[in-house]
Amino acid sequence: MRYRAAVVGCGRIGLLMQAEPPQVPPVTHADAFSTNPRTELAALVDIDEGQRRRAAKRYPSVPCFADCQEMLDAVRPDIVAVATPRESHRKLVEQCAAPRVRAIVCEKPM
Repeated sequence: MRYRAAVVGCGRIGLLMQAEPPQVPPVTHADAFSTNPRTELAALVDIDEGQRRRAAKRYPSVPCFADCQEMLDAVRPDIVAVATPRESHRKLVEQCAAPRVRAIVCEKPM
């Protein structure tokens, strides 16, 4: 079975840190999901348009969304990594739990 994964938050730990040398990949959530043979990076989410553009450039075949709920409805991921500022964690984790995402990885405390 191959699990569909999404990353919410395309900042440093979600996506960008991989470009900071020296790094031994995978370093970010997106790179971990995209390189693991048991997962498919199925979606990226960020409210910032610039972050979405960077994400789309790094992963051109992966859909990028501005809204987490829109992504959940369209992609129905099995795994979601929440890599956003901590004040947004509770809302995003609850949003992902409602449609019964199988696994939610949340950076930092709730």
